[in-house]
Amino acid sequence: MKVHVGIYGGVSLLTQFSSGSYARGSGSFSYQDPATGIPLDATTSYDATRLAILTPIMRLGTGVEYALPMEFPLIATLYVNYMNGFLSAEQIAVTNSVPEAPSVSGITYNGSGWSVDIGVKVPFRFGEKVKCGTLPERQ
Repeated sequence: MKVHVGIYGGVSLLTQFSSGSYARGSGSFSYQDPATGIPLDATTSYDATRLAILTPIMRLGTGVEYALPMEFPLIATLYVNYMNGFLSAEQIAVTNSVPEAPSVSGITYNGSGWSVDIGVKVPFRFGEKVKCGTLPERQ
């Protein structure tokens, strides 16, 4: 049984397969005017938009790999990492009927955050000494 633990880092592309506006909504609320104390009704609305299909992110994390005891050499993986994005990937525009400046508030997401990845890797070997159709040697 072989379990490998390691620290890794690198650059990845955050991929989103839709673009443009993907969520919209609105609602009503009441508030008290700060100057007069009179209750007023207002509305709010939002529009969430994907700005980019591909966004580069920097990754740093740790992971565990376990060679599964099978004839075909599969590797079970568990990774925990932090991603730091550099470009805006999504934006949410919030508009209120309340007289305020700015009239539209913007919230952007750049791909930063924590990630837990669970998967199975298939080890491939390339080169002159590798015969097509034969299983790789188990380590």
